Amino acid sequence: MDETRRCQFVAAVTTWQQALLSTVAGEAIDQLRAMEEACARGFVHVQFESDSLLVDAIR
Repeated sequence: MDETRRCQFVAAVTTWQQALLSTVAGEAIDQLRAMEEACARGFVHVQFESDSLLVDAIR
């Protein structure tokens, strides 16, 4: 297997928060919380993924 294709699923977190945010602001807050959680758990070399079409459009 190609080394660039090898990956491991480590963790997922689901939360609920009711707020009036734009899609961009909501995605940014979620990404920040995911990074904070990864740091709190001591994870290194983390790759974040999203299913947001808006994030795909920005890339």
